[in-house]
Amino acid sequence: MRSDACISRCGTYRYALWRRWAPGPQVLFVMLNPSTADRQRNDPTIRRCIGLAAAWGYGALAVGNLFAFRTPSPEVLKRAARPVGRANDRWLARLAAESTRVVAAWGNEGALLDRDAQVRALLAPLYVLSLTRQGQPRHPLYAPGGAVARLWR
Repeated sequence: MRSDACISRCGTYRYALWRRWAPGPQVLFVMLNPSTADRQRNDPTIRRCIGLAAAWGYGALAVGNLFAFRTPSPEVLKRAARPVGRANDRWLARLAAESTRVVAAWGNEGALLDRDAQVRALLAPLYVLSLTRQGQPRHPLYAPGGAVARLWR
């Protein structure tokens, strides 16, 4: 598997992550914020996204986030002074342009700083695995096995 990521020089932000395991199109997952995955190491969320993407027939995965600030803690994210990251929207647009489908999967915290609405406008059309009770795109770790992305209306 080929792996790469775009991480800020200071290490505070991860703007993009890629995994390629086969020839074929790329799918983009947009989640809340990066956790521990980096250029080489996968975390449980990335492993789940790879499994879903491969099952759907994709040969590659790209990952972007509403917030580029790296932390496994939503509480730390909420307290961050600049959680979005200066280059984040440019990276999201680039990743979407390189992908054949964009799957929103940020969970219930997406409304923080109105990022869900901003990114929805930037990247439409979006697909989802399913929606939470709050109407937000379900995170891949909480979607049922065999989930299929459907157009988010």
